[in-house]
Amino acid sequence: MKRAEQYLSRIFHALRHKQLAGEPIRPEAEPPLPHLLAARFWYDISQGGFSQLLFNLQGEYLHETEDMLIGAQACCAHAFFVRAIRICSSNREEYQRFLASDYLTSNDVKHGLQQLSIEYFALNIDFVDEIASFINAA
Repeated sequence: MKRAEQYLSRIFHALRHKQLAGEPIRPEAEPPLPHLLAARFWYDISQGGFSQLLFNLQGEYLHETEDMLIGAQACCAHAFFVRAIRICSSNREEYQRFLASDYLTSNDVKHGLQQLSIEYFALNIDFVDEIASFINAA
């Protein structure tokens, strides 16, 4: 496992543990927000693609996620993230139904995001490689 990937994994699993234990997440005691968002992006994309990421974000931190991708110079991930947001914003009612669903229910927005994920994965560009210098500079 790469150093940046280990770092993202450690952040994600520590936050997940706190969340499951009902412990508060204090921004001043956690890694910087861009690193938290990078960990969330990395984990969700690898587990379920853009549909998983946008479902889990529940409409929050979208601008901050884009800022993180720009700051990390993750050009490919950023381009696909913008396309994912366009899929959601082009059909807001369906997007809201998707966010309110159990995730397993069929939905046009979810389907569009899954198709986008297939395109992203076909490029075989590793998100960790894209943001390694951003993470390693931490």
